Amino acid sequence: PVEAPAWDECAFSLSPDGQSVLGAAVLWEPRGSKRAAGIGSLVYVVSDPAGWEYRFPGESPAYKPDGTLTFVRDGEVVELTGYCRPRRNAPWCERVLLTSRDLFGPLRDPIGNAAVKQIAWLSPTRLVAVLALGDEEVIRVYEGRETLLTVAGVGGPFTEIAVSPRQQYAAVRVARPSGFVLIDRDARPFALMEVRRDSEGRPPFTGGRAIAWSPDDAWTAIARRETVVLFRMGRESPDVVHIALSAHDLAWSAEGGVRDPAPDHRSSEG
Repeated sequence: PVEAPAWDECAFSLSPDGQSVLGAAVLWEPRGSKRAAGIGSLVYVVSDPAGWEYRFPGESPAYKPDGTLTFVRDGEVVELTGYCRPRRNAPWCERVLLTSRDLFGPLRDPIGNAAVKQIAWLSPTRLVAVLALGDEEVIRVYEGRETLLTVAGVGGPFTEIAVSPRQQYAAVRVARPSGFVLIDRDARPFALMEVRRDSEGRPPFTGGRAIAWSPDDAWTAIARRETVVLFRMGRESPDVVHIALSAHDLAWSAEGGVRDPAPDHRSSEG
């Protein structure tokens, strides 16, 4: 038995080593000791066990796979260069990766309230972003400054982006109807076409309220209202496991490390 977490949220964030649990807004540095969170218009960074912390103006922090911290400010994606000490304000501490023109293109000029809501990284150069364009929201995938994919809104707002441990997949959560838009590392959206669809025409696995991947990216788990569905994609059809469990959030702990590489689990053509 251990002490229960000191909050009453329905979601949580598990550290990469599986030893610490904090609120869902916390992001953990890959293979490092720092963590970050966006609160209001500030990004907070904390380092353990050093015990120091600092904050700076920005929103939607996201770590690159190499541990570089990025964030959004004034419609641009910015990264910390790592050359600065905490609390030091100097222009060489930051570098703009994508400008508003890179992110929005010509759409930004006629739409005054365009904004970047969330960002996440599939590689050191491949970015997934949720953009608000007036009353509409879209998902875009960028390689460097080039736009590879735009996915139009599907009804309710997009609320968060999750990336699998080996950066093979990204899942963008949809608030209404509750579910996920899935994108692979090659910037291809996919769904399980082989599986019987529900009454609203959606594949059963895309509807849900939480998602997690095994440490090798081989298995995906999605929490639905009364079940947790685990599936592993194959060339012909997915392997599927149903667990009768009602869960609000999921995490997959890498106990003992990952010994084998993930199999090829691309969705079938069509």
